[in-house]
Amino acid sequence: MELSEPVVVDVTGRWPPWYRRCVDNMNIYRPELSYWDQVQLMKLWWRTHYDAELKTPFIETLTFPNQETYLECILTWS
Repeated sequence: MELSEPVVVDVTGRWPPWYRRCVDNMNIYRPELSYWDQVQLMKLWWRTHYDAELKTPFIETLTFPNQETYLECILTWS
């Protein structure tokens, strides 16, 4: 079975509700962590759970490997 093309989501500015719920549940907002540590944890979380790539140094785009994985994420966090 061949999977579809990658999906790139623009997450600059106002975050989509599913993305916000997901980030809120990552447990990365801790006082002992710097912004960059939090970003690194976000990158690792996306990679581990969805094989997705978060473009940084600023949170700009999230690239899912295919449409199926993107839909799985949206359905899980909507």
